[in-house]
Amino acid sequence: MRATGAFLLLLLVGSCSDPPKNRFQGYVEGEFVYVASPLAGQLEALSVQRGQQVTTGQPLFALDETPEKAAREQIEAALVLSEAELARQEKLFRTGVAATQDLDRARSTRDQDKRRLTQTDWSFDQKKQSAPQSGSAVFIGRGGRNRSHARRDRVRETFSENRRHRKMILRYL
Repeated sequence: MRATGAFLLLLLVGSCSDPPKNRFQGYVEGEFVYVASPLAGQLEALSVQRGQQVTTGQPLFALDETPEKAAREQIEAALVLSEAELARQEKLFRTGVAATQDLDRARSTRDQDKRRLTQTDWSFDQKKQSAPQSGSAVFIGRGGRNRSHARRDRVRETFSENRRHRKMILRYL
């Protein structure tokens, strides 16, 4: 009987303490941001792992840049030639030997090469992706255009034919 009384007294004293202050009841909502390169390529570097915290601007992954480097070098060479041809046609036009049509064609070729170089630079930049804002990496995997979501907190992916394309899903709180 004394043991039972002591046990009840111990329970009474133990239950009178304050609850821990670092606990909260409720839930947290976040949004998903899908990060993927619009271009396919061989994965060269994966800088984050699932569950890892990332900061704004932190590199996430990089794809092989070899095809874009080769295309850029080729377009730069074509631009040098088209600029030289434009200068030649301008000189001939001033002397009255060349037609306006030849000058316009040379100018158009130079402008097209400049636009192609700008497009190649954009493609080159897309091979490296950085975090647009701070958050945590939720899902890292291969992907394509066919994606389906099972729930808000769980992402399931169906594979497309292009299995070299990479995507990453980041959850931001």
